[in-house]
Amino acid sequence: MNMPLEITVKHETWRMHDRSAEEGDRAFKVIRKLVIARSPDGRCAYCRFETKVDKLQGLSGFFELHHINNDHHDNDPANLTLICPFCHAYFHCGFAGIRKRAYLAAIPGISNAGLNYIMHMAHFMAASRKASMREAAQRIVSLTRAGERHLRETYELSNPIDLGDALLQALQAGDVAGEQKLRRDIRLLGIKLVPDITCEDYKTPIKFWNETASRRLGESLL
Repeated sequence: MNMPLEITVKHETWRMHDRSAEEGDRAFKVIRKLVIARSPDGRCAYCRFETKVDKLQGLSGFFELHHINNDHHDNDPANLTLICPFCHAYFHCGFAGIRKRAYLAAIPGISNAGLNYIMHMAHFMAASRKASMREAAQRIVSLTRAGERHLRETYELSNPIDLGDALLQALQAGDVAGEQKLRRDIRLLGIKLVPDITCEDYKTPIKFWNETASRRLGESLL
């Protein structure tokens, strides 16, 4: 069963302000290869998109290791799971906005993980030699941008930084009711954190994923 995926923020000590970050990083490096090696198929734990991992070298195929309980000091293998950057962004909504890796859009009727998988298919189709596939990819992106415009024009919201700040303020203030209202609104409006597949941060990973998928399918799309 796929794990649930929701927009959230890191509300505890940021790594850059954490005096014990280096100690946590050392422990993380030790356990990293083990977690990658135990991944049965190199699939994201949330959207199930597949990458190519090198279990011997401990290479994650541009996927990332996520601390399930959000505690970066808890490097118990049971607390670590391999996920794609699109899904990882959901746990760092504000940072995704700062890096311009994603935008908010109202897209009800589909799960967050389901949309991320579709966006993975979009970047794959966008690299195809077939015009029909490239056009299909453009239609997918256009639909998400329409959802972005609707959210911005109707609710004056489209920047992940703003939503991340609102969630962070509620969490830090212990405002449970405020946090619950925000999350309820996110669900009711069908707000998604849509990965921007043209973002420079994703250029190299997407090239790797597309080449890997092409080899797997036995067809060169690039």
